[in-house]
Amino acid sequence: MVMRSPAERVNRVQFPAPAFSSEKRELEALLLCSCLNSKMFFSTIEIIGIFGLIALVISFVLSAFKKIKSDSYENYTINLVGGILIVIYSALKASFTFILFGSVWIIASFYGILHKLKREDKLFVRKHL
Repeated sequence: MVMRSPAERVNRVQFPAPAFSSEKRELEALLLCSCLNSKMFFSTIEIIGIFGLIALVISFVLSAFKKIKSDSYENYTINLVGGILIVIYSALKASFTFILFGSVWIIASFYGILHKLKREDKLFVRKHL
C-alpha cells in the first residue's frame, strides 16, 4: 500500500463536472422554492401577531405624544383591535401568557369604551334638563 500525502489525495478526488446552464437554472429554482417554503418569510399567524403589536404600539405612541387623548374612542378602538389580534395570535401559538395579556387588554378597552359612553350619556342628559 502506497502512502500518499494529503495534497496527493485531494488531487485524486473527482469533483462533479460543472452544471449546464439549464441544470443551474433548475437548481436555482429549487433553492428559491425551498426559501419561500422555509421560515425565512412570515406566516399568516406571524403577520396577525405583528399587526396586533403594531396596533398597540401605535396607540401608545399617539397617546404618549398627545396626538390622541388617552380616553378617546380612537385610542380604545386601536387598543381593542390590537388586543383581539394578540389573542388570536397567542391562541394559534398556544401561548397562555399572551392570551391572558391580550384578554386583559381587551377587557380594559371595552371598559374604557363603555365608561366613556356612560359618561357622555350622563352629560347629554344634564345639558338638556
